[in-house]
Amino acid sequence: MTLEQRLSGFRALCVLALLWLPQNPAILPIFVDYDAAPPTLSELSAASDAVVVVRVEAIRFESVPDSISRRPTDVTKYTLRLLDVLKSHPKLSPIGGIMELPRKGGQHVENGIVIRSAVRGFEDFVANHDYVLFLSWNSRTSSFDVAYGPTGAYELQASGGVRALAQTPIALRQQGKLRDAFLLELGR
Repeated sequence: MTLEQRLSGFRALCVLALLWLPQNPAILPIFVDYDAAPPTLSELSAASDAVVVVRVEAIRFESVPDSISRRPTDVTKYTLRLLDVLKSHPKLSPIGGIMELPRKGGQHVENGIVIRSAVRGFEDFVANHDYVLFLSWNSRTSSFDVAYGPTGAYELQASGGVRALAQTPIALRQQGKLRDAFLLELGR
């Protein structure tokens, strides 16, 4: 095979990749080293600033240029309806109110191509799904963060079960519990 034939094949692959990427964006991983979570649900609750039951009402992506690299830093902002408060904090909205929760990762368009990023091992929240979140107050950003990353997030499934978002021992012990039993264990 000649060099010209190889280059022609390479060009064809590049065109196919460019046509494919806008519809199927690659996800750039973000690696976060979270603190180790406490070993029990009661200790996780005690170590968190707030524990809430929320419904994801809306999802919005924002990109802010990094002050050093000038590359966009993606953030996903979740608009959450507060359904219940299991552990209160003065910065929480009242039950029924709205709160915003930022998370690292999101998407932006660069040169006509959608660039996505996501925290490895911490799946995105889904609109209209309910979650129990263990939160920590971040005074630097004046917002809540999910305490201990995915270990601090549990989906309350429509079927009545609990789905852990992490693969840690404490999270796996919650997997498949009935919603009411899980909430009762948390003091509801």
